Amino acid sequence: MKIYSYIVNHDTGFAPNPFYGYCTLANCKPKIRKTAEIGDLIFGLSCKARNNHLIYAMKVNEKLTFREYISDTGFAPNPFYGYCTLANCKPKIRKTAEIGDLIFGLSCKARNNYLIYAMKVNEKLTFREYFNDNRFMQKKPKFNEKKVICKCGDNIYEPISENVYRQLQSMHSLNCSCEEDLKNKKKDLSGEYVLISNEYVYFGRKGPVLPDGLKNLIVGRGHKNNFPEDTKRSAIDFFDSLSKGIQNSPTIWPEDDDSWKGI
Repeated sequence: MKIYSYIVNHDTGFAPNPFYGYCTLANCKPKIRKTAEIGDLIFGLSCKARNNHLIYAMKVNEKLTFREYISDTGFAPNPFYGYCTLANCKPKIRKTAEIGDLIFGLSCKARNNYLIYAMKVNEKLTFREYFNDNRFMQKKPKFNEKKVICKCGDNIYEPISENVYRQLQSMHSLNCSCEEDLKNKKKDLSGEYVLISNEYVYFGRKGPVLPDGLKNLIVGRGHKNNFPEDTKRSAIDFFDSLSKGIQNSPTIWPEDDDSWKGI
């Protein structure tokens, strides 16, 4: 076991990020992230002028590549309040998906490619339509609330004028602050549409593996949408066989927060 100690110059909740039940170090300190091993301890201290007090300490339980990094937080997709919505990330899927299409979201290979969610596209709205639709007002994030479900809302692009949007404080703003993250904003808006489903199942942190006949749904990076007809039929049958609704909490979610239940 090794012990790492370093000065945290900017304690903003970004690096490390201690929220949603996991402390993650995904940015800064590349030498530590590259060489640390499972079981190692990391101590982050303030600078000398602030008396070198302890800011955080963590034991390394997992080490994931960026391709394997978990981003199932209840934000994209957002399965709450009776609709599963995909409003951010995956711009190519959001731009090209059509009404009636099925979307399967899987975990990474290190987590056995289990099913995180599956949804049938029932509606396809513009960002302006989504923001102004009364059905989705609860999906606007509220960071002054304690419950995580209030913070992970995906209805984050307020229309200002034609094709001009303001990014709300959200999981896609800069370090979850009131400052816009222009990179995320550009990527999100490039998808042009928000996908809406009221026929969906969300397994979150614990889902089933795909049946043998659907293993070709597994993809490394990006997405696939060109499948033979027999795979499509099997996928439809599999989707229809699943109990719908929210089955578990998102993968990254505090264990003592049950706000995801019954929503």
